[in-house]
Amino acid sequence: MTENNEVGKVKFFNHKKGFGFIEIINPESKYLGTEQFVHFTEVKCISDFKKLIPGEIVSLNVINKPDDDTKTVCSNVQGLYGAKLFIDSDEYIYRVRSKINRPDNNNDDNVD
Repeated sequence: MTENNEVGKVKFFNHKKGFGFIEIINPESKYLGTEQFVHFTEVKCISDFKKLIPGEIVSLNVINKPDDDTKTVCSNVQGLYGAKLFIDSDEYIYRVRSKINRPDNNNDDNVD
């Protein structure tokens, strides 16, 4: 297996549709700050249910999309430095839930 040259943070992953986006956070990367498309087939994990958890830090390669050289996609997505992905944890089961947006209590309209 080839060594990955990028580090990214999972921004979004829809496990029902099998795709998501990873933001590149490697400061030396020419892709720094960009969000790259990832398909579940590129997730390298032990589990048969391939998925990524938002906020998870991963290593990956960024390659040209096979049928369109103007776009880039993720390949060989795995745990950082060979660590297990969250989906492969022996101790925990991770569930993704959206945060509840609460109104800002520092609103100037509520001045007595």
